[in-house]
Amino acid sequence: MATDIVKKTGVHFLAPSFGNIHGYYPAGGVEKHWRLDRLEKIHAAPGDATPLVLHGTHRLSDKIVQVGMARGMVKVNQNRNIRNRYYKYIAENCNKVELTMLQVEIVEEHSKGVERLMVEVFDSAGKA
Repeated sequence: MATDIVKKTGVHFLAPSFGNIHGYYPAGGVEKHWRLDRLEKIHAAPGDATPLVLHGTHRLSDKIVQVGMARGMVKVNQNRNIRNRYYKYIAENCNKVELTMLQVEIVEEHSKGVERLMVEVFDSAGKA
């Protein structure tokens, strides 16, 4: 089916559903709900020429993100996970720091979140 979708639509990326969800996972978490066998079949079907996109990464461990990457995920949406540092800084400092300085610092916190993922999770730093 993945091959048909790719051929019929001409998509450049494919974001398959294999048990991944947006929001919180039910009891058992991602380990119970991700169907890695299905992901492996989807990745193998259209081949490496069609990059896979991982949606629904909120509250996933770095390790499970890497499990998805090892099975073909090349674009991993991490917006909410990056914003965690940003939100924490705002919560801890909004009544302590001048607004203009708060804005500068939250950009720095956001950047640190991106850098951590690039270095520690995606192994993509310096590979542009």
